[in-house]
Amino acid sequence: WQNQKVVEAVVSTQSTGDIDGMSDLHGQVEDVKGVMNENIDKILQRGENLENLERKTSELHLNANRFQTKAVRLRRRMWWQNQKVVVSLVIIGIILAGIVALVICWQEGVFKKK
Repeated sequence: WQNQKVVEAVVSTQSTGDIDGMSDLHGQVEDVKGVMNENIDKILQRGENLENLERKTSELHLNANRFQTKAVRLRRRMWWQNQKVVVSLVIIGIILAGIVALVICWQEGVFKKK
């Protein structure tokens, strides 16, 4: 849009040969330079933002991997702890069943001498 204005100004300046037209053209060129400088600054800022986003993404990926590793370790540890509890309860159950069987056998007189 501004480039079109510049071209129109150049054409009108060349056809009229007016010094004021050259001043206008110079002003428009300065305006275009200002806009281009702003655009370059925005592009540089966008590049910095993309670099920050990439860095944060990498950090997040590393943290996710660490979390997954720790979660697997914790799951295994809890599974072993659960297995220990189950085995302990089974052993206690077997011992209690044996005691009950011995008491019943004693009351029935299985251990008395004949």
